[in-house]
Amino acid sequence: MRVLESMISVNSDYIVLRTDESVMLFLGDRLIWANTRFKPSIKLLTLGNNGDLIVYEEEQIFVYHQDGSREVLLETVPEARFNKVAMDGQGRLLCVESELARNPSIKKKLIFFFKSNEEEVPVHYHRIFVYDRLTREENEIWDFERDVKSESTIMWDITKDLIMLAIAESTWIEKPVVGKVTRVYLMNLREDKTLFQLNLTNVDVKGFRINEKGMLLVDMSDEGQRQFLLINQKGEKTNITPPQKNFKLLHFGTDTVIFKVLPEKVILFKDFRNNLVYVLDERILESIGLTHPIIFKSNDDIIITFFDEEKSVLKKYVYSWRGNKIDFIYHK
Repeated sequence: MRVLESMISVNSDYIVLRTDESVMLFLGDRLIWANTRFKPSIKLLTLGNNGDLIVYEEEQIFVYHQDGSREVLLETVPEARFNKVAMDGQGRLLCVESELARNPSIKKKLIFFFKSNEEEVPVHYHRIFVYDRLTREENEIWDFERDVKSESTIMWDITKDLIMLAIAESTWIEKPVVGKVTRVYLMNLREDKTLFQLNLTNVDVKGFRINEKGMLLVDMSDEGQRQFLLINQKGEKTNITPPQKNFKLLHFGTDTVIFKVLPEKVILFKDFRNNLVYVLDERILESIGLTHPIIFKSNDDIIITFFDEEKSVLKKYVYSWRGNKIDFIYHK
């Protein structure tokens, strides 16, 4: 059995493992349910502190409860889809982005060799809203019309308590100069205010994350050079230099940015001043049989799991890299 994907609740009580055979939910080390009918197209979205697993399936958002039963939460309208979903730790509130393909609603003039023609431009309408599972009410937070031909994009991320929301809108402009501009916003939804808005010009934004302190990490490319930009709540920026070789961003924590160097399986920990503070050789973990994907806790410690198929028990280890030790987690 090969583990393809893993997910942990905010309180670290529940873990979901997706293997090449099934999807399994664990409470501590105990297997709660296993479902062998999950199609590869089903996306695992988020896992609540109550064990509710939210998935995107057949253009709908479902919740799988602790007893394994499934319930529809949200359904799309024709020509629409859900792009991203986040859930608070209590499992009550969902932050959702929906995308609707509209009929062309705007016209642009294209002028070639002094000849003017009108062309209808396809537009997709994006909505970001908070859905309350208890009251079944929606509160719209943001909307954005994406001009498909101009390759405009929208990205967002939100803290696990659904309080701090970051949005990045990328569009092409013609004045004062032709180029791409990405407008970055940070909002406090509880206080209903925007903390800052800044522009990034002529860069290709590839990714976008927010940590639990409300700091942003922007993954971008400038003239073909991969860069990471750290932005605090005041809008102040710091460059975080990634590894020179092939790499993957593993985690954006409370005070660290963590990269994995490929194919060497070396994990690099950098602080918010761009200092390299720790190096972990993942082969050390593999040598003691811990081969499942690693999971990061809220304090940036690493949880490593090992599923004992004979006993149907999930063994968990916590690697405290600051103290350079591995502890086995016992469950009563």
